Amino acid sequence: SEGETCRVRERVRERASEWDSERQWEIQSKSDESERERDMQSERESCRARESCRATATRTERERARHVQREREACSARERRAARERGTRRDGESESKRRAEREAQSERRAERERDMQSERHRVRERARATHAERVSARASECESE
Repeated sequence: SEGETCRVRERVRERASEWDSERQWEIQSKSDESERERDMQSERESCRARESCRATATRTERERARHVQREREACSARERRAARERGTRRDGESESKRRAEREAQSERRAERERDMQSERHRVRERARATHAERVSARASECESE
């Protein structure tokens, strides 16, 4: 009968609508899963970039410290050599003059030390700023995705 046909059609439509809903849910679920995976991958890459930056800054600091140590040793050697040479020429000089010279050398050494400290600080700050720029750029990149 016609009424039965209408009811069958209505049930078919309802069933089709349910299938569409289920299919949409599956598609959305897969899309959400893909997005989560992309987010996790992005976070892993960001972590690797931060670690790489940290390692570079540490390596730069170690190289700088080695350079400063070599410079210090070379300076000490030059001062010892100069002192030996002065010792042979200074036999007639007074003790106060020698003391004044030692104090001046000590002051110059302290000034060099302050300069090296300042340089190390500047290198660390530059490494930090570079790292911050990279992290910021990565964050912007993630937001734009």
